[in-house]
Amino acid sequence: APAVWCKLFRKEIIGQTRFDSAYRVGEDMLFNLDIMKKAKRIALVGAPLYRYMQREGSICSSAPSKDTLLSYRRMTDTAMRTYADSPCLRRLIKSLRLLDGGGIASRTVRFFPEEGKDILREVVKETRRNLPFVLFRAYLPLKERLKLCYIALLPRAYRKKVLKKHLGVSS
Repeated sequence: APAVWCKLFRKEIIGQTRFDSAYRVGEDMLFNLDIMKKAKRIALVGAPLYRYMQREGSICSSAPSKDTLLSYRRMTDTAMRTYADSPCLRRLIKSLRLLDGGGIASRTVRFFPEEGKDILREVVKETRRNLPFVLFRAYLPLKERLKLCYIALLPRAYRKKVLKKHLGVSS
């Protein structure tokens, strides 16, 4: 996950690295990428050591603004330019951007059913352009790959499904 809340870092490696406040969403991913670029090694722990709670009114539990939805997209554009010399990080960023596209598609249909159609069209176009990457190269679980294929290939059906699930609307 690109989030910071589920990671521990040595103070020495953080150094002067700070969150970029220009982004409402995604600033933690830029922070993590900076740290990964500096790290000589990374270790994973398979035990749950943190209890994650969402509070009422937080950015994760409330309806997003269009600016919030698109903040992550702007951040991944910056990250792709910043890490142009690192194929592995670029592949990770591209995977996370496409994954975010799936989330944007769902939230756009759910919270902006009419006025968000232009955002949904852009996500569909980007996903279609990157379908071979989604299928064969992205660092994504199968469930997320299938969701992106559904969005890219059957966007109207996907939109109807989300509207029916979240709003009880059949078209």
